[in-house]
Amino acid sequence: MNTFFTWLGQADLTNMQQDKNASISSIATKSEQHFDKIVILANTWDEQWHLYENWGTHQIRVTNK
Repeated sequence: MNTFFTWLGQADLTNMQQDKNASISSIATKSEQHFDKIVILANTWDEQWHLYENWGTHQIRVTNK
């Protein structure tokens, strides 16, 4: 099982608001390696976490079509 562990950063959230990839979404969508699971750690931005999760899931689905 290939798991991608990462940390949610401000650049990820800022770029999400502009519908642009940052580090997490770039790796998840452009990697030649398929990830069975993506684990994103965060200790702040509680209000924005669900927005990022939904946006990131959409980015991955669109890319994998």
